[in-house]
Amino acid sequence: MTMSQGWVMVHLVREDGLRQSELADRLEVATVTTSKLIDRLEARGYVERRADPEDRRSNRIYATPQAKSLVKIMTRTIFEVDEIANEGLSEAELETTLKVLRKMRNNLRTALSKR
Repeated sequence: MTMSQGWVMVHLVREDGLRQSELADRLEVATVTTSKLIDRLEARGYVERRADPEDRRSNRIYATPQAKSLVKIMTRTIFEVDEIANEGLSEAELETTLKVLRKMRNNLRTALSKR
């Protein structure tokens, strides 16, 4: 399971039945990239495509019970890792770290949009 595949499942567990384009927007990746992620997850039984009742040309993507079970395990693991990583850090230090990381991500987005 890659991080990108995990994020697809997390988004679908939170809001099942998204269109591929909606997933791509949320993951901030190209639609083609999302399609490949969905293909791999579908082959492993974690997601399924269903025709969109409002637009037969597109599909909606749904998490399977297997995916929902795995996301629960992933969520617990993330909290455990966060506890270990954040040990000894104050709330102020964590807030500063997140602020700096957001700024760096925005800088990269801005640089990419200028290309």
